Amino acid sequence: MSIQTQNAQGARLAGLFVRRPVLAVVINALIVVGGLAAFLGVEVRELPQVDQPVLSINTTFNGASADTVDREITATIEGAVARVQGVTGISSSSSYGRSRVTLTFADGTNLDNATSDVRDATSRLINRFPDGVDAPTIVKADSDATAIMQLSVTSDTLSRDDLTNLVDNQISEALAAVPGVADLQIYGEQAKVFTIDVDQSKLASLGLTVADITKGLSTIAFDTAAGTINGANQNISVRALADVTTPASFENIIINGKTRLGDVASVVFGPANSSSGLHSDGKSGIGIGIIRAAQSNTVQISEGVYKAVEQLQQTLPKGVSIKVSSDDSIFISGALHEVERSLGLAVVIVIGVIFLFLIDWRATLVRPPPPPGGRGCGRGWSPPSPPPPGARPSPRWPPPPGAGGAPRPGCGRPPPRSTRGPCGPGCGRAGGWSTIPSSCSKTSCDDAASAPARAPPPCWAPRRCSSPSSPPA
Repeated sequence: MSIQTQNAQGARLAGLFVRRPVLAVVINALIVVGGLAAFLGVEVRELPQVDQPVLSINTTFNGASADTVDREITATIEGAVARVQGVTGISSSSSYGRSRVTLTFADGTNLDNATSDVRDATSRLINRFPDGVDAPTIVKADSDATAIMQLSVTSDTLSRDDLTNLVDNQISEALAAVPGVADLQIYGEQAKVFTIDVDQSKLASLGLTVADITKGLSTIAFDTAAGTINGANQNISVRALADVTTPASFENIIINGKTRLGDVASVVFGPANSSSGLHSDGKSGIGIGIIRAAQSNTVQISEGVYKAVEQLQQTLPKGVSIKVSSDDSIFISGALHEVERSLGLAVVIVIGVIFLFLIDWRATLVRPPPPPGGRGCGRGWSPPSPPPPGARPSPRWPPPPGAGGAPRPGCGRPPPRSTRGPCGPGCGRAGGWSTIPSSCSKTSCDDAASAPARAPPPCWAPRRCSSPSSPPA
């Protein structure tokens, strides 16, 4: 396609919008409405949506070596979840006391349905695990995912172990319920536990081992039904309980024969040793990391967490404070604000440049002015379009005072200020078509401007101002 053809097509398209201003306004309004709908409905992300559906299965086996965990737990879970529909890849790792299996699903897989299928597959494996293995936990995120938000919980009145109980029982449940949160990472917690300090010399003197103590402690959680008592008006169920809740109760446990635990060890109830710690504003506290679920939105999660924190702050005990220490969504929201600011500046600059060229707010905001010389009276030969059936002369006559007695150009439309050429308003310099009286072609240009007013000819019966071979001076 040649450049001339492209220019002609562009001119026809531009002419369509000039002749049909209402059509131009409607199309622009549709573009604005579509843009607003896209702006309000699009998701705000730092990067495009490229996350694959991922699930992680974590299992804990305290005290087991990596080989035992891999053989007894990891391999069993891999064989069970390999038959789940939509699984495209399985990766696993086994470490001391912990198994981790990561499942990757095909694009478009519903994670909720996949989680239910995986949970059903792993629930049938619990009876096949060795004793002491915790139930597998399923997380809708990669196990290596980093936290998108960090929160700190501090207190001036509660101890570390009491603060740990508050976080585990109240704060973590509220944060885990926020849509899009896959898991929580808790740092610096210090729960209260029973610590047994074994005296090896006393144990060896009695001919006992640590295995004997472990066997004796395995009976402390005794809870079984002992029958029922039926009366005339009621039935009572009887349960046999053997709760051990104090250090003294632990020390009274019989290990072997007449040997009690207190004879070879001391029992203390206190905070456990912490492997991590947190200080915020000079105060010791507990940190909480928010893990984003696969295919979720960081900005929406951040908004939900802030609302949950605001509600929690109203219900927490006096002296306990929770605040957000880091948030990845701040950068995303800032980038979005810069885009909005750039778009606004671009619109203002474009409107300002157009106004500097036109010096007319109406022409800048509404539509461009009509071309000089009226309809069909331009430079060169540009005959008007054919008249519609039943066309009549325009009733806009006579011309207003101060028009120089010259008829209006085109179909009685008032001439623009820039149409007063050498031959008066509406008379093209190169012999264009106009409704100017016949005196334009018989008199000089100076006389045409002072010609007496007369009724204009019909709109669709134009007269030729002059021949193209002899344009007016």
